[in-house]
Amino acid sequence: MKEKNKKISSAKKVFRKENILPALALISITIITIFIVNIDVLFPKQTNAYQTQLAASQLTAPGEASDFVTCLANAGFRIYGANWCGYTKALVSSFGGFDAVSSIYVECTEQASLCNQERIQGYPTIKINGATYNGERTFAGFSAATGCAVTSEAVQTQPVQTASCGG
Repeated sequence: MKEKNKKISSAKKVFRKENILPALALISITIITIFIVNIDVLFPKQTNAYQTQLAASQLTAPGEASDFVTCLANAGFRIYGANWCGYTKALVSSFGGFDAVSSIYVECTEQASLCNQERIQGYPTIKINGATYNGERTFAGFSAATGCAVTSEAVQTQPVQTASCGG
């Protein structure tokens, strides 16, 4: 019986608060360390819109960007955006900036009634002849959807912008 009481007594000592708190701290530190070491596995990096934007000069020849934008405008291609949205800025920058896309860009902070009429809920939203474009957001994707030619192979499959800001 003394032997049994000794075992119970030693078990009580092991599970005292002063013994459990350091063990919990060690377990917590271990879990946090495992999380930090594996953060790239748990949360893979997504392509940042700013990392994938293209300068208009990458559309090869001078004038190609403006020719492409003109063709997009004639095909009914419209970008509905907000100038405060980083994703809109990235998309517009890929064409050469706000001045370069003036014929295909609608600023929803200035033309709210038009954007409401078009039921724009996130920025940027792309529409072709009034229909929301959900295709690949690359110059090649825009080209395929509108029939407008992009001659630079390096640019054709480059992602332009993939996310949106809430409207």
